[in-house]
Amino acid sequence: MPKNKIMGTFRTINLVLYVVAMVMIIVVAAFSIWSAFMTLYESISNITESSIIEALSSIFIVLISIEIIEMFMDYVEKEIIAVNKVLQIVLTALSREMLISTTQFTMMTTPTTIDIWKEVVIILGVAVVAVVYAILKARTSE
Repeated sequence: MPKNKIMGTFRTINLVLYVVAMVMIIVVAAFSIWSAFMTLYESISNITESSIIEALSSIFIVLISIEIIEMFMDYVEKEIIAVNKVLQIVLTALSREMLISTTQFTMMTTPTTIDIWKEVVIILGVAVVAVVYAILKARTSE
């Protein structure tokens, strides 16, 4: 079997898998939007910090889904994975985790050492990814 035919087959399989993944991401995004609306609707009479955080968490999932779809469209157009898009997705996901974790942390009466280290690791993760993203952005804009 010629090399080009094998590569074409793998590209087709790859594209089909991406389309399936995108459909799943769209379903997750739609569910997250619904979840955010339901959370806000159910807590209209008694809005709490946790209901706001839950709604924001759902919105973050929608933003992550949008960024993944944009990355997929870039991949289909250019046939390369843009590292800056991946870093943006990671930053958004880490920001979501930091929001949730910090909220849980502040609601604890006595945080454990593990809880404190979890916060530190998330903050360091955001810092490292942000620095890498800034370096990459500076190099590509030159």
